[in-house]
Amino acid sequence: MEHKKEGGSITRPPMFDGENFAHWKVCMQAFLGAIDECVWDSIEFGWEPPKITVGELTTLKPRRTWTTDEKIASGWNRKGLNALYNALSTTEFNRIMSCATAKEAWDTLVLAHEGTSGVKKTKRRMLTKQLEDCKMDTNEKFDAFFARLSEIFNQLKNLGEVVTDTIIIERILNSIPERFTPIVTAIIETQGVENVNLAEFCEKLQNFELSYFNPPVKNKGLALKADTSKSEKSESENESELDLAMFVKNFKKF
Repeated sequence: MEHKKEGGSITRPPMFDGENFAHWKVCMQAFLGAIDECVWDSIEFGWEPPKITVGELTTLKPRRTWTTDEKIASGWNRKGLNALYNALSTTEFNRIMSCATAKEAWDTLVLAHEGTSGVKKTKRRMLTKQLEDCKMDTNEKFDAFFARLSEIFNQLKNLGEVVTDTIIIERILNSIPERFTPIVTAIIETQGVENVNLAEFCEKLQNFELSYFNPPVKNKGLALKADTSKSEKSESENESELDLAMFVKNFKKF
């Protein structure tokens, strides 16, 4: 289910109603940083009200005595807290309504929806198992398979896992069918997995798939005899094999 009920906006925070926290978290972090980097800093590093120490007694500093810098720092915290308040459904707002700082509110939401370090570790194990089981189906298009794979990797990133292009590419290589062998061989022989970025790698596989594995368009106006069909099919297969061989040979021009 899509959590965005308001649509995209650069002035209105993305709404969160309790579903798809990982997606909302990324969008909300971007929104807070777009208000000002200092707003996100107040959440990441925290903010505390100014204090004053007299002798051995430390108390909160009266607001009327705050310096200009102290008031500005407080303002970043208030902007972050206000953005969070306006991004949440009533149920989610109730979780943070008593929080005094934006960091406390953010951490409360993260703990509620991502869990403790132990829970995160369990989630990582489950997602790792999903990665191992994620294979491209025989009749599946590459972009559909990559969308499934990306969803798992994105969840791992949100749990703190370091995910590089090379890691994703190697997982793709272990998950795609044999029909991609020519292009994979060409990439490995000419560039090497570690020297190709993810976007370029996926583009090559998609172009290869479109060029060599799109089903032919049927012409309903033609009626062919069985033996003629077999002959043309055989000829087509031979041409396809020649095309694949030529493709690998001239890959550098691909």
